[in-house]
Amino acid sequence: VTQPAAAEQTQPAASTDDDKAAGGEQRIANAVLPPGTDPPEETAQGAAEEREEALSRNSAGPPQPGTVVRRVGEKVVVDSMIGQVNGRPIFANEVLDPVSDELWAEARRLSLDEFRKKAFATVQKRLEDVILNELFLSEAQIGLSDEQQTGLLGFLRNLREELVGQGGGVRAQAERRMQEEEGLTLDEKVDLERNKMLIGHLLRTKIGPHVVVSWRDVQREYKRKYEQYNPKPEVSLGRIQVTTEGNEDRIESIEQRLMAGEAFMDVAKDEGMRNDGVWDSFLMGPDGISDIEIAEEYKQHLVGLNSGDTAGPFSRGRRTVWIHVIKLEQDEGQSLYSAQVQNELRQELHNRLYQREQKRYIDELMQRGIFDNIVEMSNRVMDIVMVRFVPQG
Repeated sequence: VTQPAAAEQTQPAASTDDDKAAGGEQRIANAVLPPGTDPPEETAQGAAEEREEALSRNSAGPPQPGTVVRRVGEKVVVDSMIGQVNGRPIFANEVLDPVSDELWAEARRLSLDEFRKKAFATVQKRLEDVILNELFLSEAQIGLSDEQQTGLLGFLRNLREELVGQGGGVRAQAERRMQEEEGLTLDEKVDLERNKMLIGHLLRTKIGPHVVVSWRDVQREYKRKYEQYNPKPEVSLGRIQVTTEGNEDRIESIEQRLMAGEAFMDVAKDEGMRNDGVWDSFLMGPDGISDIEIAEEYKQHLVGLNSGDTAGPFSRGRRTVWIHVIKLEQDEGQSLYSAQVQNELRQELHNRLYQREQKRYIDELMQRGIFDNIVEMSNRVMDIVMVRFVPQG
């Protein structure tokens, strides 16, 4: 926004043959329009320049931030003061520019009602970020000592000199380089770094002292996650079972093949066992392989078995059964006194506590901050969104 006066900018240019050939489209430049002001008329020369710039753009892609394409003579509000935060005016483009590509794409993908709902949520979230950022900066600047102010100014002066130096010592070249690489002017880049430093200092000062992870906290968290660091060993079992009565020859054949050293799972598959003989996997208790959730009749046959061992044949009801240990997983647990475990737990607890304290501080800032109603500001932005991004039939 370059105009200090709040005014709506319009394009009253008359239609020409060139306008008709181009579909009458043109770009309306950024302007500020608070309620109740009469729009100044654009000069014919300015209107022609705006129309030529619009015609040179590729209509298939999203417009640049702050750009609106409409018919000649149509009045379009392209920016407006939507509210204030701690006395600083907030303009629509400040909210819309970072999400303009997303809104442009969604407006062409969704129905009008769907877009309106999606756009409102996007706008409100973005507006909350703008408000919070402004509250952070206001709070940060108030809290700086004279010495810190001097240090910050010195850092920014050195940063500006460094950025100009990267452009060969010529400010114009540094500006071009910054625009190409980051889409920012030199001043915008310096302001961005300044804001980062201020907000970082604020959060370290206001939140950091409240984020303390004690050894007792680490112990409690380890106890809560004991099974994650010390998973129970697991055993995978295979099983062959056939009806005893009338299958004497089959039972003898199975036993002979197993005794001869044939692979248990091959025999189970040949015998048509369910899942080719794979039974299930079981978590083992303190007493090992026989301490699993399984029928008691099986447990006595599992005592002392290791991977690759087979138990049976034995009778269970009307069936003859063989059990095979496919895999026995008994990983070593991770001790609380492992440096890696302690670091993981401390980091997780720190992040969780930091997020909680950050939310507390943000809630406090939002309650103390002076700003217009967020929903009302979002509605003002939406008035511009529906004109700027929704295709006109």
